[in-house]
Amino acid sequence: MHEPEIADYIINLIRMIADKLGQNEIIYCVDSTYPPGLIQSEAIAGKSFEELKHLAIQEFGEPNSDINEGMKDLFFIDKSEKQIPKFKKWNWLEFKYAEN
Repeated sequence: MHEPEIADYIINLIRMIADKLGQNEIIYCVDSTYPPGLIQSEAIAGKSFEELKHLAIQEFGEPNSDINEGMKDLFFIDKSEKQIPKFKKWNWLEFKYAEN
C-alpha cells in the first residue's frame, strides 16, 4: 500500500488474524499481475506456509526486512513480534516492477 494509514490498518488487521490462527509470520505479496503473484497462486493451490516461504525466497530472493521497502518489492515477510514501523507514502514509480 502506498497510503500509510491504509497500510497500517491492513498490517494490524492481518496480524490479528494470524494471531488467532497461531501464526507469527505472514507472507505479503501481490496478485497475479506481477511476478510475486506466483506466491498467491501457489497458496490458492494449497501449498503450506513453509513451502510458500521457501518458494518465495528461492524465486524472489531474501525479502527486505524493512516493510516500507518490502512493499515496493511487492513481497515481504512480516513477523508479528516486530514493531510496526511508521509507514511512508511512496510513489508507484518507485516500486520494483514499475515501467520507467
